Amino acid sequence: MSKKLLFFSLTIALFIGCSSNSSQNTEITVTAVSTESTNKEENNIPTLLRKPEQWGDVPNFTAVRVGGGEFKLSSLKGKVILLNFWSVGCPACKLQIPILEQLYKKYNREGLEVVGVCLDREAAVKRFTESVEMNYILILANQDIANNYGRDLRFLPFTLVIDQQGNFVQKHVGSTSISVFEKEIKELLQKTENSVKSPNTKKQDTNNNQ
Repeated sequence: MSKKLLFFSLTIALFIGCSSNSSQNTEITVTAVSTESTNKEENNIPTLLRKPEQWGDVPNFTAVRVGGGEFKLSSLKGKVILLNFWSVGCPACKLQIPILEQLYKKYNREGLEVVGVCLDREAAVKRFTESVEMNYILILANQDIANNYGRDLRFLPFTLVIDQQGNFVQKHVGSTSISVFEKEIKELLQKTENSVKSPNTKKQDTNNNQ
């Protein structure tokens, strides 16, 4: 399938540049989805989309990075991931980018990765990034991504928070504040820190009891 046909097949009734509060809606194509952030219990990823046990319940995929090279989502196992779907023509997405960039710079060394999945052609993304700072991972949407995530992409930006094992934690539709993301990121990073410390803590407790 040509790139041209591929990108048209991606567009299933998708509204570019539209959070639930945005007044500028550009139709593309997908099934409807709630415009509110919801938790894991309310938004379980369908069992049929689940991948092998070594990776969690978020659908895995392989895509091309902007600028070249292959990217596989499961390669980030062990990291907290913000998986952000966006478009260069999306006003709300443009507001979200500086927030994602700030979070990436602040928490990357602690174990955060941000992945921007763009629904535009590579040339458009490259032009856009010439004037906008985006140091995190940027990839191009493909048919595999559309098949697994298309039903959730009615409004952009759309962001999934994924834990270190590849499990779905939270989803946010529309522009989301840095404080909301930061709270979720800190909680996940703290869990990792506690799990690393816990064996030593148990050992110290055993020694103290002897």
